[in-house]
Amino acid sequence: MDLSGIQPYTAAQSDFDAFFPEGLLYYWKSLFLDHLDDEVIHAMVVHAEDRPSPRTPLIVRHLGGAISRVPEDAAAYGNRTALFNLSIDSTWENPAESERNITWTRDVWTKMRRFSQRFS
Repeated sequence: MDLSGIQPYTAAQSDFDAFFPEGLLYYWKSLFLDHLDDEVIHAMVVHAEDRPSPRTPLIVRHLGGAISRVPEDAAAYGNRTALFNLSIDSTWENPAESERNITWTRDVWTKMRRFSQRFS
């Protein structure tokens, strides 16, 4: 999916609404990646295969470009030199599965931090 291009912030905030309908439960964490190579992709695939909910995506956002041309101290958004962001967006339906999904998300985030040394 290519969501590159200029759009209003409110539009960007609603781009994924169809994937997260009302009534579902959510917990997410994200981190900046130092690089995106075969080792990182393999780790993401291994974690995705073990996810407790099939509704949970692991999303990689390519950064850089205009984001990196703004001085680091010019706005609240930090780590402007990072080229990738990994978002672990846990989504599930049954409240009884909350602890399992939240624990999985935190565990994946912790394990993926080894690829985020520069931006920790």
